Amino acid sequence: MKVFLDRPSLSLNRLMRMHHTQVKRFETGIRWQIRANLARLRKEGVEPKATGKRSVHLTRIGAKLLDEDNLAGAKPIIDALVKEGLLVDDSPQWANIVFSQVQSKDPSLRRTVIELEEME
Repeated sequence: MKVFLDRPSLSLNRLMRMHHTQVKRFETGIRWQIRANLARLRKEGVEPKATGKRSVHLTRIGAKLLDEDNLAGAKPIIDALVKEGLLVDDSPQWANIVFSQVQSKDPSLRRTVIELEEME
């Protein structure tokens, strides 16, 4: 199942420089986008709520590529997935999280794509 966010995930450097109220506002915006994706998935006949361990692949499509250590600024996204029930928890027991990134010169293609799959 795929969930789409309308902006690339933030870099870890940018996230760490934000005031905690800005981070909270950012996470709230992500949660609303996830809810819209949940409604779409349910219309397609998919029940998105997590019941077990899931593989999560976050792909950041942005204007430039980030350093590998700066790529993992997706904490608000992962927290929103947990709060909206798409992950049971963000611990390794319940989620196998992988990050990747793609560079796009076209601003209309910049976003975050989240792929979730059930694991045995």
